[in-house]
Formats: sequence, structure tokens, C-alpha cells
Amino acid sequence: LNRVAELIRPGDWMFSFDLKSGYHNVEIHASYGKFLGFLFEGHYYSFHSLPFGLATAPFLFTQLIKQVAKRWRTIGMRVVPYVDDLLFLCKSHLYARSTCATVVRDLRAAGFIINSKKLHLNPSRHIAFLGLEIDATNQHSTGLI
Repeated sequence: LNRVAELIRPGDWMFSFDLKSGYHNVEIHASYGKFLGFLFEGHYYSFHSLPFGLATAPFLFTQLIKQVAKRWRTIGMRVVPYVDDLLFLCKSHLYARSTCATVVRDLRAAGFIINSKKLHLNPSRHIAFLGLEIDATNQHSTGLI
């Protein structure tokens, strides 16, 4: 959240969204399925995507998101990723809408599924992100909502 304070500028337009079932967006190669399974009533079940509860899952998923965010940053986007939540800060409403379209296209092309229930694609100067109310009109955030 310190990253938000570092990146926000007066008058920014923001949008955010959540990746649906974040870890489940990451497919596991079939040959590794036997290592990520469990036996139940005589049947062996294995995961075909990164399972919740795997000790290394947060690290692996974060590394993937960091790579995507790194690409966006190289083209000038200001993004704050936090696990499967993403916040974008833009200098104008028009740029925010353009950025949003690019981000959605990139994520879908990479195989990620966006959570439509947590999709806030209408850029705003006031937004809720990770339990914080962020207001770019006077450049601050307040506690839990």
C-alpha cells in the first residue's frame, strides 16, 4: 500500500480489478499433477492448476504478476499489483480508458480470467482498493471501508 502513496498524483484517474480465482489461472504441467494431488476414498485426485494451500503458491503467483506488471511499467503505466488485485493510476480519463482496454486484452491473451464482479473499469478519482478508500482529488487514502 506504500506503493499507492508513492505513485498517486493529484487529479489521477484510477481503475482496478481482481483476477478470478487467481491461483487457478496458472496451469500446472500434466507431469507435475501427481505431486499436487490427494487420495480420497480410493481415488487419486490431482490439480491441473496452482492450488490454494500450496506453500509456494503465493510466491509463484506473485512472480507471474510481477512480470506482467513489469511489462506495463516499461510502457509507462503506473500499476499497483497485490496478489490478484490490480490498481492502475492514470493522468487523464482518456488515458485511463485506453490503458484499461490494453490491460484487459493483455490479461486475457495471457490466459487470466478477470472477476467480473470486482471489475471497476469506469475510471474514477475515488476508488476502493484492498479495503482503502483512495481519493486522487486531494491525494490521500483512508483506512478500512
